[in-house]
Amino acid sequence: MSTLPEILSNLRQELLDKQTKQSAWNIIEEYFNFFGLEDVHNELWLLTAATLTNDELQPSQNGKDRQNLIFFFEYTKMFFEAAHLLNNKHKKEYPLTPDSYRDHKSQENLLL
Repeated sequence: MSTLPEILSNLRQELLDKQTKQSAWNIIEEYFNFFGLEDVHNELWLLTAATLTNDELQPSQNGKDRQNLIFFFEYTKMFFEAAHLLNNKHKKEYPLTPDSYRDHKSQENLLL
C-alpha cells in the first residue's frame, strides 16, 4: 500500500521499469522540489529523537542500538546533503525549458 500521489507513483514505476539515470533524476528533483534540505534534516532528526527518547521502543533499550541509530541519522543526513548538491548542479546543467516547466507545474498541481 502506498500513500504517494499518482504522479509520484508513476515516477517510481518508471524508475523500476526503465532504470535510467533520467528516471532517477526525476525522483531526486521532485523530492527536493517538495522538501528543502533543512526540512529533510529536521524530519530526520525528529524521527531519530523520538525513537531514542521513547522507552517503549526496543531499539532504544541498549547503547549499541542507539549508537547505530545515531550513525544512521548522520550518514543519511550526509547522503541527502550530497544528493541535494548533485540535484542543484543537475538543474544548472539541464535547466527546465518552457515546455518542461509547464509540465512540471501541472504535475505540482496534482500533488496539492
